Amino acid sequence: MNLFAFLLLNVCAVAAPNPALDGIINVGTRLAPATLSADSYAAWVDPIAKPNGKDYTSAFAPSIFAWYAAQKDAALPPQVQQDPDHIYVDVDTAKKEALALEASGDIEPYTAAGANVYAMGDGNVDQALEAQLDVWGKPIGQMEGKTKPAPAPFGKRANWFAPNPAWGPGAYASLEVRKDGGIIWDLSDRYLLLVRGDSTHGYDVLMQFLGPVGTSSTTNVLAIAVIRPLPNGKASFKISSRYQGQSYRFLGDIGRNTIGFSQSKVRGIQKSYVDSVTELRTTGKIVDHVNDL
Repeated sequence: MNLFAFLLLNVCAVAAPNPALDGIINVGTRLAPATLSADSYAAWVDPIAKPNGKDYTSAFAPSIFAWYAAQKDAALPPQVQQDPDHIYVDVDTAKKEALALEASGDIEPYTAAGANVYAMGDGNVDQALEAQLDVWGKPIGQMEGKTKPAPAPFGKRANWFAPNPAWGPGAYASLEVRKDGGIIWDLSDRYLLLVRGDSTHGYDVLMQFLGPVGTSSTTNVLAIAVIRPLPNGKASFKISSRYQGQSYRFLGDIGRNTIGFSQSKVRGIQKSYVDSVTELRTTGKIVDHVNDL
């Protein structure tokens, strides 16, 4: 055996699949819809989101897609310009939706969290998209890999990211692991991401939970982000996200307001993202947070 063959065999022997794709259930070669709408997305994702008798469809999907339809071509609300950090966080809408779904029996009480967020970043739409995908595990300038984004409210976080050709162009898988969150249980969650759009018109990014890897408290997640160019060369960023998982029932309405629908908590997360856009624009990179994941 020559040296080249020996090295090739050794590389193949140690190579492992990207954890983002390991265990992903592909239903044939179903290509994701080219544009995002409630009906087209539901028809495509239904078999993927219901593996082995489980159902990871979010009860918040109708409200999130209604928000997306209203916001995808709308200007930023005036509260963004009035804020010194150019961030506006609306948790009241998400809380009202959760209370209605709890009352109807569609979701378990005291398990939901979420917000609608509006912001302006100090970077263009491509930098805003890169910073957003960095959160999900895509290293800047690479097609796949691993990142360690800001972990709050956990102590540690790592994300793995990879394209999934079976879902078509602009379709990706992500594995997210979060640990050391105090009273918040550890997470090990698998997601799909769809990216639609371009540098001229902006981007839309959909993210959905596809199930745990091992043990996780997450039960359902759906989010849609809207990134649009602004006349000043910067980018607007909007996101509507809803999470369901660990119960905070024992804390009652205090838990609802401090864990489920906390404006200050969401604002801190969004500020970290806005700062990462600035970091990317000024340095060309986003530095990982140090942890042992």
